[in-house]
Amino acid sequence: MVIVRPHVLAVDDDQVVRTLLKGILSENYDAHVCSSAKEGLEYLAHSEPHTIITDIKMPGKDGFDFLAQIKEMYPNIPVIMITSSSEKETAIKAVKSGAFDFLEKPLNKKELIISVERAVSHRLLSFENELMLRRIRKSAKGLKGFDPMISPSPEKFRSTKEGLNDLLRGTELAIKNLEKYAEDHLRTKSSTPELANEFGDNVQSLYFQITAIIGAWTKS
Repeated sequence: MVIVRPHVLAVDDDQVVRTLLKGILSENYDAHVCSSAKEGLEYLAHSEPHTIITDIKMPGKDGFDFLAQIKEMYPNIPVIMITSSSEKETAIKAVKSGAFDFLEKPLNKKELIISVERAVSHRLLSFENELMLRRIRKSAKGLKGFDPMISPSPEKFRSTKEGLNDLLRGTELAIKNLEKYAEDHLRTKSSTPELANEFGDNVQSLYFQITAIIGAWTKS
């Protein structure tokens, strides 16, 4: 059985930092490094990592320009930004611009590992939520036209029962995923009132999707 490891992309113009990141990340991930935002975007055109780490200060296209393009083209990929320990305002700007987290130079191995673990976990949960929503939609579609006042055939009854069970399991999974998302996300240094509001919007959006699907078949 082939085990596929999560994929992480690191972008930094400093060869020493790239070597450091490659060495640490390769212990647990399929790690790839690039020397510029331009090179990073070229890589993203044919490979989508679970998480991206990027320095902010780079020649040419800087980290903020790179982040903006990632958010536009690959909005579900968490981005961790690297900044100087003396540039607190830059770190705050990174978070407000949509970064999942930030790390300060000189890099601390333990902080790097924890931040990447949370970012990868966040991305994997996003995948799971997407699959769960597709499953709920499929289940709900199979339930359309079901009338609880009319005794269904054995086949229809089994189909309906399975569909309801899928809906229940899917909703429970959504709740568990949202709880895990909150736990991982709100522990990061990047947790701010703005991101808390963004998280609330995401929860509300998923809730409305689920209730809309359930409402569709109960009214059909």
